[in-house]
Amino acid sequence: KLNTPFYPNFNIPAHRILNASGILSGATSFETYDQQKILLESEGVTVIRTDKGWKTDLKKYQWKTTLDDALYFESVFKQNNI
Repeated sequence: KLNTPFYPNFNIPAHRILNASGILSGATSFETYDQQKILLESEGVTVIRTDKGWKTDLKKYQWKTTLDDALYFESVFKQNNI
């Protein structure tokens, strides 16, 4: 689960954290190199192999933030002087 000073109460499963290009970049955080891919696929996320690694389509699968989300993040950033 993701739990950092920037996201103190978020219970986001680690396998859902991707880099900005949609590349699965957390292989070293899992028991096997393909565990993140397997977990995403078990949730119905399509993962394809590219020359840069396993990748998802962020236009299709990325988290869509709401105004409430943005306001929450703004308050967290202000509390942390970011």
